[in-house]
Amino acid sequence: MNFIGYAPSARIYTVADKDEAWLVQVVHGRNYVAVRCPDDQITIMPNLYTVYELDAFPAEDVIASPDLVENAKRKGFWD
Repeated sequence: MNFIGYAPSARIYTVADKDEAWLVQVVHGRNYVAVRCPDDQITIMPNLYTVYELDAFPAEDVIASPDLVENAKRKGFWD
């Protein structure tokens, strides 16, 4: 058997240290989005996609792959 990548459509991670936390969602392939949790808030991240609107976050709190939106449009996930 050959295993390349992973079977589910994505992986979801939390990356944190004592100063900040980032919610990282990696879509099957090479696309990703990371959103920083604001200092005065907490987050609960279930095992499903939670980032639906990138413009809902300050630009400095979002890191995304350059072709994330184009890929989502191609796959029919974005209008």
